[in-house]
Amino acid sequence: MGRYRNAPTNAVHVFAVACLLLFTTAKAITVTIDANTKECFYEFTVAGERIVGSYEVSAGGFLDVDAQVRDPQGAVMYSKERQMEGEFTIPYTSKGEYEICFGNTMSSVSSKVVSFNIRKGHSHPSEEVAKKEHVTPLEVSLMDVAEHIMSVQEHQRYMNTRERLHRNTEESTNDRVKWFSILEFIVLLVTNVYQIVSLKAFFEQRRSL
Repeated sequence: MGRYRNAPTNAVHVFAVACLLLFTTAKAITVTIDANTKECFYEFTVAGERIVGSYEVSAGGFLDVDAQVRDPQGAVMYSKERQMEGEFTIPYTSKGEYEICFGNTMSSVSSKVVSFNIRKGHSHPSEEVAKKEHVTPLEVSLMDVAEHIMSVQEHQRYMNTRERLHRNTEESTNDRVKWFSILEFIVLLVTNVYQIVSLKAFFEQRRSL
């Protein structure tokens, strides 16, 4: 009887942990990186956490940066060059500070505006709880569902970031086309006016002769 009496308590505990997974630590940061420089950020973690991050370049130059993540021992966990956007996952962290850097060293003139999200959560939480508690398969499934929802949320956030980037790129392209069309019209107008004035002056000169 005692085991069945404790089962609801375990279920409540597991449900609470599952809910907490949906509210893991998240940070959204926007930073401007000057030409020929890089900016680094540091995220402290405990052993066994998971870090999920995504980034995009929303303005500046060719909309590209270098991105790199190093663990507390200095080992490179993620590295990409000249990216408009990207995402990374550190599935199981060690204790210490993780270094997240974005570089604009390829540019000598243009600064870049980078927006990125960093989220921390427990790695394989259903396994950890299963070790500490006598949980039923249903309760383990609940934890797995929570993990899956968290993964879907992160993917949705990444897709929203990509959509925003593409929209910004499209708007920037449309602006350039608009201003080029205006400039082309002004050049044609000035050219035509010049030709008319020149022809008028030419005929007036011949008439005076």
